[in-house]
Amino acid sequence: ELGGGTQLSELLKVVLLSDRIDSCVVAITLDLAAVGDALSTMTLWFEQVRKQVKVALEQLAASGAAGAARANAFCARRDEAWSEHADRGGVLPIGIPVVVLAHKWDVFEAEHGEAEYRKLLTRSLRYFCHANGAALLCTKHKDKQMLGVMRNLLYHLVFGTGAVKSVQQEHMRPLLIPAGKDAFADIGPPPKVEGVLSDDPGERWRAAFEATFPPKAAKREAQDLSMVEAEQFAEESVDELRRSKQEELLKLRAQLVQEVRMQEAVQIP
Repeated sequence: ELGGGTQLSELLKVVLLSDRIDSCVVAITLDLAAVGDALSTMTLWFEQVRKQVKVALEQLAASGAAGAARANAFCARRDEAWSEHADRGGVLPIGIPVVVLAHKWDVFEAEHGEAEYRKLLTRSLRYFCHANGAALLCTKHKDKQMLGVMRNLLYHLVFGTGAVKSVQQEHMRPLLIPAGKDAFADIGPPPKVEGVLSDDPGERWRAAFEATFPPKAAKREAQDLSMVEAEQFAEESVDELRRSKQEELLKLRAQLVQEVRMQEAVQIP
């Protein structure tokens, strides 16, 4: 689990390693109580996971004959899974199983009761999940039935148990769409947005989504650990040690600067 949200996306390098990439499963959790940030959060994780999977596969292929064979088998399985799908030309699967868990459907439902809001949310999420070859599941607080479905879906992906056969695409209820069980034709075309002239469906879906559900989170260009406030994970003993080491470093740096200056002064004729 990568706690801390998108700020810690660089930590994917720690878990999506070349020696285990063909057995990894990724679950992306969205907060529908902050629906304006849901789409950007989801697509950011898609991009970051895809990037790291690519790096891991390249490392695996370069590790030797056995690694190259595993990498080739991985790519073959990925392509075969979509070989007979009607949308195979428009879907770019990430490679490893990815499940999007859109949580707090009940909160979203209470705040956006109109059918058109739910239709736009569900179809936008469906489009990007399908385009990236990901499964999509919406969940509520304390919903035992959906919890059981989520458990079965994850068990299937992680342990190879029976696949979840149920599909629920109706926008008035929480979605359940395993990977490969959706279609662009079923999702439908994106709505028109004034000022958006692009023919790219992804850009039009994003524009429609953000026009209806404006993002609240500040945009961040760089996603790295330096953006995480230390106070967010405060622990007195650790923080005290960190301050002590930082003071030692500053003293050492000042001492080195002084020594360099003294040496330069001695060398002056």
